[in-house]
Amino acid sequence: MKIIERTIDKDIRISSNLVNKKLCLLDIETTGLSRSKDSIYLIGLAFYDDLGNWRIVQLFAEELAEEADILFEAYRILDGFDMIVNYNGSTFDIPFINEKLNFYKTDFSLDLDKSLDLYRIIRANKNILGLKNYRLETVEEYLGIYRKDKYSGKDCIKFYADYLISKDSQALENILLHNYEDIYYLLDVIEIINILEAKKTFTLRHKDRDNSFTIDIMDQNKDYLSIRGFLERNNIGYTKYFGDNFQVIIGKDNTFEISLEVMKGMITPTEACIFIRIADFCLPKSNYRNGPYKPPRGIILLSVENNYYIENIKLVISSLIEKTLE
Repeated sequence: MKIIERTIDKDIRISSNLVNKKLCLLDIETTGLSRSKDSIYLIGLAFYDDLGNWRIVQLFAEELAEEADILFEAYRILDGFDMIVNYNGSTFDIPFINEKLNFYKTDFSLDLDKSLDLYRIIRANKNILGLKNYRLETVEEYLGIYRKDKYSGKDCIKFYADYLISKDSQALENILLHNYEDIYYLLDVIEIINILEAKKTFTLRHKDRDNSFTIDIMDQNKDYLSIRGFLERNNIGYTKYFGDNFQVIIGKDNTFEISLEVMKGMITPTEACIFIRIADFCLPKSNYRNGPYKPPRGIILLSVENNYYIENIKLVISSLIEKTLE
């Protein structure tokens, strides 16, 4: 087993909800997709060590027979952390590791409840981010991350097969670089949590006190758009309002739900949208954002092709809440 350790100087902006959690990032390389037939040959980990540095550790099986060695060492490290940060690891990496730990007849297994799967978070918020797909490369591009690594995990399977035969140093370098950059840039992809929190949160001032709203779920049912979420700071209290074309409920449990009647149309000959008219809700003429589109005057776009215009939605629902409190 080869162990490669590097200390990196990196400033990571962790969500306030994660600041007090011990995080370890995980990414594995395998000889294929089958947990029963294929092997894990490389496990990459990143964590904040006791000296106050981010450390990347790569556990590499120089022979297939060393799979058990890298598994046991990875488990030893991971067992000491509160959360395992990954990208699609809840479906792939962690179950793959657990299957192999079971194959070697150990009593060890990684707790899936510890998994912080950034892929699942991004996919759940796909209508807000507007990504064309959820591949890690697409998310990295969205965040302005561009790699040196030119190869895919599939390419690395061939490199590893070559390495087992020839011990070719270039094949090993290609494999290690790919896994290293997966882990290194996953530290940046964590920033997507902060981005989503900022996109989904707005503050409403009422009686000289701030109230912080965070949108959790948005869905459309027939002609109504429903927005549900929670308040971190609630200085408003219990509120219920039913109007002709919208309703506002702020619960005693610091949840909120706002439903508003919307209209459907085509913003271009090929792109569908949902929208409202300013006059229908007596809304202020604010700085609504319509992206590249030019809707008729008095129209507020709320979504185009199922991608939400979240800034417009926040402006609209904060105005509707204020109307109920007048």
